[in-house]
Amino acid sequence: RRIYARRANVIRDKLMNPVPAHLINQLTLPSYYALFERAAALEREVAPYRAYRGVESLSLSASAAKPSGEEARKALESVVTPAIERLDDWVTDVAAREAHILVSGKTASGKTTTGAALLARRIDAGDAICVIDPHHEPGKWWGIDAIGAGRDYAAIGAALDALDAEMTERYRRLADGEPPGQRLTVLIDEA
Repeated sequence: RRIYARRANVIRDKLMNPVPAHLINQLTLPSYYALFERAAALEREVAPYRAYRGVESLSLSASAAKPSGEEARKALESVVTPAIERLDDWVTDVAAREAHILVSGKTASGKTTTGAALLARRIDAGDAICVIDPHHEPGKWWGIDAIGAGRDYAAIGAALDALDAEMTERYRRLADGEPPGQRLTVLIDEA
């Protein structure tokens, strides 16, 4: 499991805050709480100077009432377990359990990193893999060539048509009482 944390170089805690992968095993609840306190103090200091726009602007502000240390500790303990949930643990659970996963977020928020971690789990499980990525670069998806590299939208359209035909065939097999075939993982990145 640690190898996936190293590949991603960042782990997300339960609040989806990025935590450097090399530090995750060193963080205890008190040290994580200290990091949280420093981040909150910094946020209170810079809040008056920010230009707020939309929901992304929700923040601790200098005018917000600061909870007591014990109140803050209880609030933090309600969302952070003593062994912080690591991204690779979450990925293992989600990749094994869910048939459909949507990862969304703003630019540079970790969508591709999360997709790569999920894909690594499905590769290890022996799935057939199809990656569609108009912005593909060699080596991005564990050595798997992506369909649509160089913004080849005609190839992406053809791949989606082929996937639709595959899905129809799998439903036909199920209706006939046959096994659907090897599990197929399809990853589409910003197509």
